[in-house]
Amino acid sequence: MTQPSFIHLRVHSSYSLTQSTLQVKKLAKWAGEKGLAAMALTDKGNLFGALEFGVLAGDEGVQPIHGVVLKTKSIFGRTSVGQEDDELLLLAQDQQGFENLMALVSEGFLHADGGDPVLSLSALEGRTQGLIALVGSLESSLGRALIDGQEALALSHLDWLQQHFAGRL
Repeated sequence: MTQPSFIHLRVHSSYSLTQSTLQVKKLAKWAGEKGLAAMALTDKGNLFGALEFGVLAGDEGVQPIHGVVLKTKSIFGRTSVGQEDDELLLLAQDQQGFENLMALVSEGFLHADGGDPVLSLSALEGRTQGLIALVGSLESSLGRALIDGQEALALSHLDWLQQHFAGRL
């Protein structure tokens, strides 16, 4: 197989209820038909499709990458009504990473107040081994700080991320 030129690292399935209607089975089949070497399933706040995707993508000759888009409490410290939470996209690079993804998602659901799970950044401490963090999204804490012109906050947060995701950010 030739070196892949592009790998989808942010794909939502129907398990991201307000984001997609794509069924995991159809995603895996499409990836196989397109000859994709790998694809990441990164549903919002859950890993409900992870097992199904892992099996079906593998059957199609596609390397499954497990991930999740987690909501995190905003680094801005504002408590105004309507303040959106930040997003953090995490990908498992190995078994330890997948176990950490499961622990973080479970933590979010255990402390959810009936809505979507939201984690504090401190919940990540000690659970970042084997995880790759992607923070290029406009909804990420880093992206939002940069858009808001808060360079000092962005640099401080970037330092925190680099410490916790050394070589995997």
